[in-house]
Amino acid sequence: MKMDPETLDKSTELADIKRVFETLLHQDWTIEGNTLEEVLENNHGLEGTRDGVRDGARILIESSLTDRRLDDLIFGYWDAGYEPEAEGFDGWREVLREIVRLCDAYDRP
Repeated sequence: MKMDPETLDKSTELADIKRVFETLLHQDWTIEGNTLEEVLENNHGLEGTRDGVRDGARILIESSLTDRRLDDLIFGYWDAGYEPEAEGFDGWREVLREIVRLCDAYDRP
């Protein structure tokens, strides 16, 4: 897969994580909760899409994209309103790692 925001925006492998940023972490994201944890909790742990969200987050974490390119993708193409600094994260990879951690927590018995 080509690692540029325009190509990634159209990737079916990233459809679920894209949907999270577009529909839950939009400009008025605090409607859904004040933290990522609350957003997931208020949306049933992303039941039904959790695996795809986690997989998409991992693809982006492991990608060669710089923070600037991740910013271009998440803000520019996916219209996210959430900002990493909102919860003290240093960048998008930390946010994506937190999303993976939260998804994993919902899968534990």
